[in-house]
Amino acid sequence: MELLIRIRPVNIFILAGVQYLLRWTVIIPFLKNAGMESSVHEPFFFLIVLSVILIAAGGYLINDLKDVQIDQVNKPGAIISRKQIITGYWILTGAGILTAIFLSVKLQLNIFWQINLLSAILLFFYPDVLKKIPVVGNLIICTLTVLVFFLILMTDRNAFIYEEIRLVVFAYSFFAFMMTWVRELIKDMEDIEGDRQFGRKTIPAVSGILFSKFLVVFLVLITLSAIILIQIMRSQWNDPYPFMYVVLFIELPLLLLISGIWKFNSKKRYHQLSSLAKAIMGTGILSMLVFHLLN
Repeated sequence: MELLIRIRPVNIFILAGVQYLLRWTVIIPFLKNAGMESSVHEPFFFLIVLSVILIAAGGYLINDLKDVQIDQVNKPGAIISRKQIITGYWILTGAGILTAIFLSVKLQLNIFWQINLLSAILLFFYPDVLKKIPVVGNLIICTLTVLVFFLILMTDRNAFIYEEIRLVVFAYSFFAFMMTWVRELIKDMEDIEGDRQFGRKTIPAVSGILFSKFLVVFLVLITLSAIILIQIMRSQWNDPYPFMYVVLFIELPLLLLISGIWKFNSKKRYHQLSSLAKAIMGTGILSMLVFHLLN
């Protein structure tokens, strides 16, 4: 049970769901409209998703293993079984890499196993090496989030050559990158006490809470501006239901996030803002389904 909790099953389920959502609401419908099919059959796509979530689950375990002391400060009472975590990490990560190698051979796409191996290496060194380098730690996590989108695109040759699909994937990747960075910054603000005590060079620990708040607001404003620009370029108000969804469930919550980051200063409030940022990312990704069903 402890091991299951440590791999963050809800996050893993969401990660798998995002990949299937991208395939079923963007790639396959766009290709179908162009009289084409996906070059990746469903069993192989399942294995693609499986390899990604196995490596992600391993990443969660190694992060918990290396964050034991810090978690005792930031999350008092947390219990961890070192042997169980290590065993689980190597099983999950090893299975993810082997699956990626198998798929690379079948799909004749070496970059797939290379990216998965690189992801596993970055996740291994993130807690006690990369996180100690200001900014780099956050950007690594953001980049790994974006790779989830690009792996789905790169493994499907027909989708990759379709410009409209590439643009949609880029737009969602940008949104995911920015919101992941925002959430990571807020989580670092929440955990600033433990990070400072153990030498983690996060942005809040190095530059302070005020600078971190300015950076969060700046990133959110860029994200919000990009969404509004897309709405204007595509005259999205001509499709009232998708337009209202974006306004009510993405743009307004982003404004609430800006307001909250200035008003709140406690660990509890930062945790709430982190949850809000996660929810906004969720509603943003779900807009793929909304646009697919209502357009």
